[in-house]
Amino acid sequence: MAVKSRSAVRRKLKVGDHVVLHLGERDVFADVVEDRGFIGVGGRQLVAIRRTGVGPELSEPYEVPAEELELDLRKTRSTRAKQNPRLVQRVRA
Repeated sequence: MAVKSRSAVRRKLKVGDHVVLHLGERDVFADVVEDRGFIGVGGRQLVAIRRTGVGPELSEPYEVPAEELELDLRKTRSTRAKQNPRLVQRVRA
């Protein structure tokens, strides 16, 4: 059975999604503020995120590949899962 590479897995994050970025042993909570599209190396989706829960000097938006982010299910589940009930199952897989 073939194993999919990280770049082969396409995940569509949307503006307004609450995400978690794992930096070492810290989790950074952020919101997606811009969808840059599938313009990264190998067609990866790039998104601009802004940190939540910090002062304005630390909340500058920056771009990251979508594959490095996870949906924050504590916040996102209530909004997007109503639109697509299978979302929670796909994110956990």
